Amino acid sequence: MLYLWRFIKGYVYFECNGGFVERFINLCASHKVNVWNLKGHDKTISGYVSKKQSKQLPDFAQRVGTELQFGDMHGLPAFLENNKGRVGLLIGIALILVIINILGMFTWTVEINGVNNLSEASLYSQLEEVGIHSGMFKPTIDQYDKKQLVLKNIDGIAWASVNINGTVLTVEMSESEKKPKIVDTQVPCNIKAKTSGQIKRIGTKAGTCECAVGDAVVKGQVLISGITEDKYGDLSIVHADGAIIADTKYCLQTKVPLSYDISIPQRAQYSRKMADLMGVRFTYQFASSPATNYFTKRRHDSFFFEKNRIPLSITTENLYSITNKTVNLSEKQAKAIAQKLMILEKLFALNDKEITKESFEYEVKDNCMILSGNYSCVEDIGYSEKIQIEENTELFDGIPDTDTQDNSSDSQ
Repeated sequence: MLYLWRFIKGYVYFECNGGFVERFINLCASHKVNVWNLKGHDKTISGYVSKKQSKQLPDFAQRVGTELQFGDMHGLPAFLENNKGRVGLLIGIALILVIINILGMFTWTVEINGVNNLSEASLYSQLEEVGIHSGMFKPTIDQYDKKQLVLKNIDGIAWASVNINGTVLTVEMSESEKKPKIVDTQVPCNIKAKTSGQIKRIGTKAGTCECAVGDAVVKGQVLISGITEDKYGDLSIVHADGAIIADTKYCLQTKVPLSYDISIPQRAQYSRKMADLMGVRFTYQFASSPATNYFTKRRHDSFFFEKNRIPLSITTENLYSITNKTVNLSEKQAKAIAQKLMILEKLFALNDKEITKESFEYEVKDNCMILSGNYSCVEDIGYSEKIQIEENTELFDGIPDTDTQDNSSDSQ
């Protein structure tokens, strides 16, 4: 900053020879004349002084008997003096200063801080949807309003703030913690079977067990009832709880066609490029699309200066023409593919179950290799279902109406 100030005010080189150069420096200090970059050798001293204060140095030199010589002038005044005939250059510099001042009124980049688990690419896309992007006019940005939009529209965010520092808009975020699912034990419910199976073990914590070990149950059957009866015959409704372990069976199936068409990209490639400068996108390299089938592959390149992202990015679109080709598989090849697909199918469908036995069957039908997998599993088949209580139910039959009794006693 000091160098910039000296450059704007202008400064000049000086050199003193002979006499009492030490007294010369003392006079400069006592009269608050700022000199810098002093260098001395024998009775010679040199340095720099501002253009305005250089007018006092000849008087100091005369008083101490030293010879004073000035050198070249430096800084903005000297530059303007040397180029006063170059009107175009001066106008260009003025325009650059005006453009820099105007650009400083916009946000150049958007930064996200405080995110560890969420995808930054997805967050940047969601920020653009709520109106936070590079190229925003800073005086029109309502930071509180933008913060509320972030909290309202982006999932997984517990706290956020929007700050502007120079041309950088920073979105500070704090991820929300996933809360464990809390079961309300005050809500009456039944435990039902989510799939058919044969009961292997029963562990009842609350409610009335409606099945026994060895029983075969079907999907939707009540396993533990939330309606209980005490030794006096009184009924009550509770939150049924317990584990029903059963043997279950599943049949998974995958199909692999023995003949199918695929699309193959050709070597011929068409490219076009688009630049994004502070939110303004324009195409600077054009290319016509292939006349027939083609697909597009995009690449997005951002630019950085000393780890700071600048508001310029290049998007390259490569367009590939494609042709269709028929692929024929042997039964051995189709079986190998079907086995890999079955592994994925089992991973998604039976990942939370204990598999005790498995068997496979292969069949060729309708030009397809069909792989059927039969799995025997052990799992907890119970799930909770809320009991819907209505006023006119059999549970309330036989319960005297206290209001009616009170009215009859009053009439007597």
